[in-house]
Amino acid sequence: MSLITTLDNRIIDNYKKDYYLSLTLEKFLVEKHFDWLKIELKGKTLFGNGILQIANKNYSIELIYSPFLPIVLIEFTLRINQ
Repeated sequence: MSLITTLDNRIIDNYKKDYYLSLTLEKFLVEKHFDWLKIELKGKTLFGNGILQIANKNYSIELIYSPFLPIVLIEFTLRINQ
């Protein structure tokens, strides 16, 4: 194992240990910088959704994040206003 991998694993382990504090901070930062995105903390997971409007296009965004998931799941759906 490389030094980077070891440090990365240590950070992830600490994040999981203090998951509530970490997820609460993540929720605060997302809500502060992305007011169109509504975030909810349920258990050990953050759920978010919202509609991002750029020009004449709407992007429906759904986020699911947890340090306990193997990957960050992000779903994007594009709807074009007529």
